[in-house]
Amino acid sequence: MYQILKAFRYLQSKDIIHRDLKPENILRCFDSLKIADFGWSVYAPDSRLRRTFCGTLDYVPPEMVQGEKYDFHTDNWSIGILAFELLTGKPPFEKKSRMDTLDSIVSNDLSLPDSLSNDAKDFIRQLLSPNPFDRMEIDQALKHSFISRYNQNQEEQELPSS
Repeated sequence: MYQILKAFRYLQSKDIIHRDLKPENILRCFDSLKIADFGWSVYAPDSRLRRTFCGTLDYVPPEMVQGEKYDFHTDNWSIGILAFELLTGKPPFEKKSRMDTLDSIVSNDLSLPDSLSNDAKDFIRQLLSPNPFDRMEIDQALKHSFISRYNQNQEEQELPSS
């Protein structure tokens, strides 16, 4: 998750909204993760809002489902979905039908298994806030105890050697 967060911090710094994060769009190259498939991505300078419904059903945020304008916070939502799926094996709002899945996303019918740590639950909840402006920002996510606990020395390892 640390490497995914760093990648999305970079994308957001360049005003890019990816809009299709999912396990299939993450590649492993040696010991680094790479984000792939920029087919739905968009350059949105000056926080320009978008309205296109796109991406993968289980990963779309409520504002997109409701046809509202959105910004990079849609990617923050997808990171929360990804974290849930990586920890549990399935997306949190997945239902039998497309309509039921969309309804579950909009109603924020989120159930976190007891098997998840409190840190993981808090991390996911903060990214899956129904209000995009209440979602945890990427810099906050990088400092969240769920991430920092396992990546304390990561910053030092990323520094170029002299």
